[in-house]
Amino acid sequence: MKPDVCKPCPLYDAPYVPPEGNEDADVFGIGEAPGEQEVKEERPFYGRSGKVLRNLLSHYGFKNPYLTNTIKCRPPENRAPTAEEIRCCWHFLSEELKRFPTIPIIALGRFALRALHPHLQIKKTHGTKAQSVQGYPFYIMYHPAAGLHNPNLRRVIEQDWERCFGSIGGSPKRNVPPLPPALAIDTETTSKNPHEAEVLAIGRYGDTHGVEIVFHNAKYDLTVLKQPSPTILYDTMYMAYHAGEDELSLEGLCGRRLGIPTPSTKELIGLWGSMGEVPQKLLQSHVLHHAQNTYKLWENLWTEPSSHTRAIRLDMDLLPILVDMEKRGVATDQRVFQELSEKMEEQTATLQATTPEVNFRSPPQLSKFLFETLGLPPGRECSKAGYYSTDDDELVRLKGLHPFIDILLEYRGGHKLLSTYITPFLGVEVVRPSFAVLTVTGRLNCSRPNLQNQPPSIRRAYRARGNKVLLAADLNQLELRVLAMLSLDPAMLRLYRSNGDLHTHTESKLKMVRKLAKTFNFASVYGSTDSGLSRETGVPLSVVKSIRKEWNTTYSGAHSWSEETKKFAREEGYVETVLGRRRYLAESQSRSKKHQYNGDTKAVNTPVQGTGAEHVKLMMLELRDLPMVIQVHDELVFECERSEIRGIMDRVNQASDRANEILWGDSLIPFTSKFEVGKNWGEMVEIA
Repeated sequence: MKPDVCKPCPLYDAPYVPPEGNEDADVFGIGEAPGEQEVKEERPFYGRSGKVLRNLLSHYGFKNPYLTNTIKCRPPENRAPTAEEIRCCWHFLSEELKRFPTIPIIALGRFALRALHPHLQIKKTHGTKAQSVQGYPFYIMYHPAAGLHNPNLRRVIEQDWERCFGSIGGSPKRNVPPLPPALAIDTETTSKNPHEAEVLAIGRYGDTHGVEIVFHNAKYDLTVLKQPSPTILYDTMYMAYHAGEDELSLEGLCGRRLGIPTPSTKELIGLWGSMGEVPQKLLQSHVLHHAQNTYKLWENLWTEPSSHTRAIRLDMDLLPILVDMEKRGVATDQRVFQELSEKMEEQTATLQATTPEVNFRSPPQLSKFLFETLGLPPGRECSKAGYYSTDDDELVRLKGLHPFIDILLEYRGGHKLLSTYITPFLGVEVVRPSFAVLTVTGRLNCSRPNLQNQPPSIRRAYRARGNKVLLAADLNQLELRVLAMLSLDPAMLRLYRSNGDLHTHTESKLKMVRKLAKTFNFASVYGSTDSGLSRETGVPLSVVKSIRKEWNTTYSGAHSWSEETKKFAREEGYVETVLGRRRYLAESQSRSKKHQYNGDTKAVNTPVQGTGAEHVKLMMLELRDLPMVIQVHDELVFECERSEIRGIMDRVNQASDRANEILWGDSLIPFTSKFEVGKNWGEMVEIA
């Protein structure tokens, strides 16, 4: 029989699950509400999520937990608790908390957090310590079930527990080098665009005689300071990324990792209207506070093993080179951009004129025209908008059912070229793309504009200045060579030792055209399914399976390495590049076949792509004094005088040899480059 205080509760007739624990408890855990398993066993945290929680508690030295729920009765159909139900059950939770005033309290999930502090959001505060509105200090954690439902959260949950309780229980001692003397620097400027910004204030904190400099978002500060780059720099944003943090702002990281407030620049601007209007004394205090917190965050992140891998050192050493590339920029040929603009404007207008009764850029009109006027079979419905989808995937599905589909797809292709690659750069004489290495594989990312994804027709609009030329060095089959070294596949090693071509070898061995051979070779790296390969190539599925089997036999070493790598990821939950860049793959350990397949693909792809990226970045360090302007994964582009071409080619080959030596020691195969030269990026000729 439930007490009278429960009668007003909507869950009065629902099954009740009592708390578990005794007065000698050493930790107090609060969950959400009982589930089906908990009701059957009459125990909180029973089943898969309970097992995860109990393992975590045991690992961190908690042997006698007291476990309870925010609401004690199970909501129907396992729905989320309501605010009214949480209020009704607060009486019991409050009495429980009073019994354990000295032990750690852990709020597990958003409903436990809502009960203790309704104004906090778990996404922003997980892994931190807070004070409840009732005055209880408590830790905020994701519910263990969140990691079961969302595999990407598992690593976050592990880090949160390590951060909060790593000094208590079974976490191994971290072996990190002593903290060196360093100076933290922060700037406040007039613009988010570093190439347009003027410095208003500079904050410094730490050892002013230290040669090691700490920034948060070093690339921005190095650009606006216009000073020679320090010999050794640290970037707390990159250190946090390598440590698995998903929130990379200085304010968010200091709040989560240090529990200290960091006033945001946005808040400061809000008071005065613009950064230029902020009084200098207040601005200087603000920037000094940011420099102090950057230093403290650096001290905190220094204890992370991920802060001392060769991979992160490589990333941070690369930042000044990226700054120089962005400052240098890439010149454009405005005549070509104007010509392309006029051509695409005319082409899209002509296509629109074929069907004037419908606006090609209006999804509702297109939906009505396609599925009512033309009577084509509708597919996915846009639930919020109330009409059937007309996105590109749907149009591809309808291809061949009516000539209008081909017209519409051609129009969209032209409009995308115009709006994405042409119009934004009319009148822009020099583009300064932003390069970053905050990617899971370690490959460089390029944006504003993304020069790594330029259609061939647009490349000729990027040119060398004056009498100079563009020299492109393309690393020949880089990722396949990396695969050969990782797997030590005998056939691949023999081929590359004799300066052979893997695509030609596969073409000959498996009796297929070169394009198909390339597709199957890269499928080994990118993890394409048989059905996906069949759709991509137009080859019947049975034939694809047969070719795949023959490929696996021909390159048995590569196939074995692939299977072993997938197995490792399933057992350990991560993979690494040669320089130690680690990628956690919770999907590999998922019970879902779909998630596990995604994990398997990433498990094979990441060491190959990531180590290939390390090879290129090591080359860039060796070539830092040369005028690099573009990097497209396995291609480096330089802007130089014609008289400098041979010297740069020799330097590139030497840099590749040096990278090869660093990664593999006594490498078994060469990593070679092909070179092209031209006045613009789209019209280049090979040079031996």
